[in-house]
Amino acid sequence: MDYVLLGFVAQGPIHGYDLHKKIGERQGIGLIWRIKQSHLYALLDKLEKDGLLVSKTLSGDSFPARKEFQITELGRKNFEVWLTSPVKHGRDMRQEFLAKIFFIIEDHRGLKQNLIKQQISVCSEWIARLKEEDLEQANQFPYAHIIQNYRISQIQAMLDWLKEIV
Repeated sequence: MDYVLLGFVAQGPIHGYDLHKKIGERQGIGLIWRIKQSHLYALLDKLEKDGLLVSKTLSGDSFPARKEFQITELGRKNFEVWLTSPVKHGRDMRQEFLAKIFFIIEDHRGLKQNLIKQQISVCSEWIARLKEEDLEQANQFPYAHIIQNYRISQIQAMLDWLKEIV
C-alpha cells in the first residue's frame, strides 16, 4: 500500500481525504485495494517520517486545517524502482502487480512492456523451479505432486494473461 500512496502523491500534491476518495474509485485502484481512512493517515504519517513524503498544513475559511502531501525526491526514486521491478512471488500478482499496471498503463516510455516482459521471465523461472521440485517428489509424495501441479497451473494462467496484455 505504501507504493500505491506514493504513486498517487507523485501525480501532484493531495490531501488525505482526497487521496482516500481516489483510492476508493471503483473504476480504478479501488478494484483491488481498500483502506480505512484511519489506516491511510497512519501510513501517510509513516511515509512522511521515512522521508518519502512531506506535508504542509493548509488552513482555510470554509474548511478546517488539513495536511497536503507531496512526494520527496527519495519517495519518487523509491516509487520508480518499485514500479519497474517484477514481483517476486506469485501471491503478489493479484494486488501488487496489478497496482503497478494501474500506474504504468498510460506511460509512454515503454515501461509497461518492459515490466511485463520481466514478469514473464520471472514467472517462467517459477514454473521451471516448481517442475524440477515436482520431478523429485512426484512418485514419493502424491499429495505434494497434486499441489505442485496446482501451483504450476496458476502460474501458467498468469503467464497466459501477461502475454495477452503485453
